[in-house]
Amino acid sequence: MLKLYLKYWFYTLMSHIALSSKNRKKKRIKKKNVHNVIHLVKDIRHKSGKETVFVIGDSHTDIFTKNTIEKKKIIWGNGTPEQNLWVNTENAPDFIAYHVGPCLAYSTNSRHSSQFFYEKLHFLLDNGFFPDGCRILTVFGEIDCRVHVKKQAEKQNKTEEEIVDEIIRHYGEFITMLKNRGYRVTVYAPIASQKETVNVDPEFPRYGSEIDRNSISILFGRKMAEFCQREGARFVSIINKLLNENMTTKGEYYRDGVHLNLEAFPFIEEIKEKI
Repeated sequence: MLKLYLKYWFYTLMSHIALSSKNRKKKRIKKKNVHNVIHLVKDIRHKSGKETVFVIGDSHTDIFTKNTIEKKKIIWGNGTPEQNLWVNTENAPDFIAYHVGPCLAYSTNSRHSSQFFYEKLHFLLDNGFFPDGCRILTVFGEIDCRVHVKKQAEKQNKTEEEIVDEIIRHYGEFITMLKNRGYRVTVYAPIASQKETVNVDPEFPRYGSEIDRNSISILFGRKMAEFCQREGARFVSIINKLLNENMTTKGEYYRDGVHLNLEAFPFIEEIKEKI
């Protein structure tokens, strides 16, 4: 019995040691990712002669790195999707993208978002991931338009325009903060929304018809453009490239019904000089 007891504790101890080693290795990998990215950020303009655009936002940042999703690396987080912060440098020196998770435009100025956006943003700001005075492209709002605007308008008995104005008030405070730090900020408008013919995926919910959601996205873009003009930020949009005349979405430019495929990348190249 004693022999069996000692054997049990031996294997238990070994499993804990193995798990601890795995966790330490995971932390080392993240530190290595951080070191490599900061080194690249510091040297990239000197080596390439180009000015990099630093993209921050939700999963719509993927198109700026040509959908090389498998190349994204975690630089902050504990392994849970909502807490992780990813970086993708595959399209450097043109673009370096920081994917903060499915964060709402509404939550970009919140210290208590479920996606830990405030913590992720200040990790980037405080550790040299955005060079002084660099160009930053913000990519938020598609989720707000696809899921929340129409729903909240009905729930709060308000107009969709009132809900959009409230979102832009929060989003605008984030943009103003970046500008006040000396960054040159451009806002990327939400793209056309998911087609009705796409099966509903719990990971990518939607509310309202395809035309409803596209109308909201256009409203959001118009309001955001007005804000940027007032506040001295830039604004870019490709939504008109993604809509049919009847306000439905051109599905041929989407890889999964929500995110753009590489057929749409020429539209990104067209707007690069405006960022």
